Amino acid sequence: MATPEEIKNRVDEFDSARSARRKAAAHRVSELAVRHDELASEVDEIKRTLAEVLAEYSDVITVEELARFTEVPASRLEQWRDGLKPGRGKRRRASSRTPAVRESTHHVAPASPAVGSIDPKPTAALRAADERIVAEVS
Repeated sequence: MATPEEIKNRVDEFDSARSARRKAAAHRVSELAVRHDELASEVDEIKRTLAEVLAEYSDVITVEELARFTEVPASRLEQWRDGLKPGRGKRRRASSRTPAVRESTHHVAPASPAVGSIDPKPTAALRAADERIVAEVS
């Protein structure tokens, strides 16, 4: 049977490893949250610029023409021009006499990943940073 000192040492060792992992997790989440906020701000600025450009050139090219030339859906161009966030559309309530029928929705193919997009899988560099953090707090 383990002595009280051995039990204390085992618990301390277990808690130390867990604590280091918790610190590493908090640090990594914090870094990613900051990056997310920076990118969200950048996207907002791009949307504002798009709205300005679309408004500026509206006298020489229509949204429909731009959609045809750029292969960007006209509805998306209109949202940017009008400064609206993409919506889910209006919901319809089912009548009490007839069962609700789900309408088919138009699905758009996903865009190709942006240059410099974030890979959600940890890279060797991120794992090394985690290990460095664990080493620093240990």
